[in-house]
Amino acid sequence: MPLGTGFVRAAHGTLPVPAPATLEILTASDAAVLPGQGEGEMVTPTGAALVAHFGRFADAVVLRPVKIGYGFGTRALPWPNALRAVLTKEQTRPALETDTVTLLECNVDDMSAEIFPYVIERLLEHGALDAWTTPVTMKKGRPATVLSVLVNTGDEERFAGILLRETTTLGVRYIPWRRFKADREMRTVHTQWGEVRVKLKLLEGEVSDAAPEYEDCARLAREHDVPLRAVYEAAANAARQP
Repeated sequence: MPLGTGFVRAAHGTLPVPAPATLEILTASDAAVLPGQGEGEMVTPTGAALVAHFGRFADAVVLRPVKIGYGFGTRALPWPNALRAVLTKEQTRPALETDTVTLLECNVDDMSAEIFPYVIERLLEHGALDAWTTPVTMKKGRPATVLSVLVNTGDEERFAGILLRETTTLGVRYIPWRRFKADREMRTVHTQWGEVRVKLKLLEGEVSDAAPEYEDCARLAREHDVPLRAVYEAAANAARQP
């Protein structure tokens, strides 16, 4: 909605544009607005009220146009002085869940590679969301490793302490990350060798992918002397069944 500029005369005297009533209605209706966009009053309180009552402002809605109508004003503007209304059908889709997490990283170039798996294990044991390493080349051509860990907001200092204690790094950098998340569900399925926990990835309520727990699959593979791949595939197929 264009906010306009300047002033307007009303029963209460000269008021700034947009008029106080217009601005209150647009604020209460969570309408998207553009500053400026024309000299004078571009949206009246009545127009704002109509938008607040009939309009929808939702990113997670797919709209399909059905009918289009135009109304023309008399004031001369640099563009067509017209109001266009579009009647739409609504096709809803679930919005992806979002959250904020923190990425912590440090560069390490003077530590045995055997220590990295242990540090990652410790980070995950303490509740890290994920942890990984990336080979890099630092100044003077020195090979090094970037150790990255993803944690919940508020846990930055605790995990920075773990990195400083468990590695040779002298500093840890961090940055907040926004992320989209698919819905997740843990399910226990039955295979011919035993039960396996499976993490399901759900999109719009449907199973999109299934990831059997490695430890469960490895245990059954050892106990029954069968290929790990066979147990893994059996568990994934069982999880996809309705």
